[in-house]
Amino acid sequence: MANFLMLHQCCVTHDDDSLGGSHIELECIFVNADLIETITTGINSNLQMASGECLEVKEKPGEIIELIHGSRP
Repeated sequence: MANFLMLHQCCVTHDDDSLGGSHIELECIFVNADLIETITTGINSNLQMASGECLEVKEKPGEIIELIHGSRP
């Protein structure tokens, strides 16, 4: 059975105003913990998935590990 984690993905959005600014929004995503290959840290955490996809999330590596261990039976 898959172990899904609810994380907050960082998404850059561009404002439509005349200044043309952008900002980061957080979007809830559900990630299958069994498909995470590596977690690297910077300002945010980057998850390298088995599919090759890379996700940038707000949660720190320690928080993600705690979520994984808490979701295991």
